[in-house]
Amino acid sequence: MVKDCTVSRIVRWIGIQDCTVQDCNGKGLYDEVDEYVQLLEKQKGKPFDMKSSLIASIANNIFSLVFGYRLPHESPQMSVIIQAISSFPKLFDQTGLFLIPGMFTFFKIAGLSPEFTDMIALNKFFREEVDKKKNKKDGTNETSFAEDYLCRMKEESKEETSFQETHLLGNIQSLMLGGTETIAYTLLWLFLAMAIHPEIQQKVQEEVDSVLRKSKPQWTEHLKLPYTYAAILECMRWRTMAPNNALRW
Repeated sequence: MVKDCTVSRIVRWIGIQDCTVQDCNGKGLYDEVDEYVQLLEKQKGKPFDMKSSLIASIANNIFSLVFGYRLPHESPQMSVIIQAISSFPKLFDQTGLFLIPGMFTFFKIAGLSPEFTDMIALNKFFREEVDKKKNKKDGTNETSFAEDYLCRMKEESKEETSFQETHLLGNIQSLMLGGTETIAYTLLWLFLAMAIHPEIQQKVQEEVDSVLRKSKPQWTEHLKLPYTYAAILECMRWRTMAPNNALRW
């Protein structure tokens, strides 16, 4: 029986949901957060454009989760990712029918949108990264989405299964394109809300300082921060990233 191959189900099947952030993402997430905080501190309270650097940081977190290592922010590979993330909304707006199965191939062949060049470059880069994982020698203890997915492919190679390389590449693209911009804009709206309401910002800061002190935050601790958690949820209600769900086929 062919299984449904959504990202959430794959994460459960390959067991990556049992990892902590530190285990699955190495030090990537915390390192990215620390570097971004340092970037904010360097501004010394002066206004600056947070968007581009925030998108790069979040994209690197997702890349680290998928492939097990981080990219330098100024690397050509990161430029490919950022350019594709920037082009994707334009591509969606221009085609209008992008989510219909087969439309991606049609527009690629027809050459109707220059943004497809960026998407093709992104797909090529991801395919190269997956090939590196496939050609890697056995015996390493790497933990990543791609690594565990490829292991599951080997385990079910003789069965009728949705664990296929094409689906792996599609899920990697979904994680990167679907995750980066939504998280980035959620955080940008949250930053704006904190700036508009300094009294709420102060209460959040006091709660975080009293509960976490200098320790690194873990998801398991979110119930210990009820005010902070409520502030985040309220911001997501105030400025919802996807008020209307996408088409499903």
